[in-house]
Amino acid sequence: AGAASALARQVSGRAGAPSSSKAQAWKEYATALESQDPSVVKAKAGLAIAADPDFGPAYRLLLQVEEKQDRESALALAARAVARAKLQPAERVRLQIAAAGLSGDRAAAQQGLAALAKLEPGDTETWRLLAETAFSRRDNRVAMEAWQKVLVAEPADVNALNQLGYAAAYAGNLKSAAAALRQYAAARPGDVNPLDSLGDIHLITGRLKEAEGFYVQAAKKDSNFGNGGDWFKAAMARLMSGDVSGADELAGSFANALA
Repeated sequence: AGAASALARQVSGRAGAPSSSKAQAWKEYATALESQDPSVVKAKAGLAIAADPDFGPAYRLLLQVEEKQDRESALALAARAVARAKLQPAERVRLQIAAAGLSGDRAAAQQGLAALAKLEPGDTETWRLLAETAFSRRDNRVAMEAWQKVLVAEPADVNALNQLGYAAAYAGNLKSAAAALRQYAAARPGDVNPLDSLGDIHLITGRLKEAEGFYVQAAKKDSNFGNGGDWFKAAMARLMSGDVSGADELAGSFANALA
């Protein structure tokens, strides 16, 4: 465990203490982790827990098998694991998140992910999961802030930029939404999707004329994108403004794109 910790600190200055100091626990866990046989995974993860009852990763691995075989048993296992007094704080939260997933409690899952992000702020994947979970619950401000954290670590992640655009728009922050999507467009100048997304965020925030303009730009840049759907979106934006004849004209362009 001491050698492993020293190596981990060479990889990252944020590396914490190992989840277990018991060599036997790690041996059984490694065997479970490498196996494709659920019965072997279950047996070896159980042996790892027997060697160290506070070994969080082994509980999580065992949960993956249990949830496919017996959901109630998996929930009971998660409860027993979380109750362990010496369990590392981050491992406790991970198990709480797993339990929330088993019970379908998205609010608890989001709460757990937020807690884990505070405990391990350098874990980009946790911020990403928090952003996705919050957005699915329409907690758009939290989703926006979480995507911003992802982008601090991975500024070239165009999917994160795109998702930030939508989260910020739904949160009512058009400035941040547009900035993210313009950064996406600059990173991928040949990609039509940023223009389509810029249209969407302006539509979301009620800027119909601007939305139509971006949709038309997208349609002209690539008439095959979304099967010509940007012409349809432009027509909808025009119709929402009350201009029926103008919407008909744009809808004609959509029909031509489908022909």
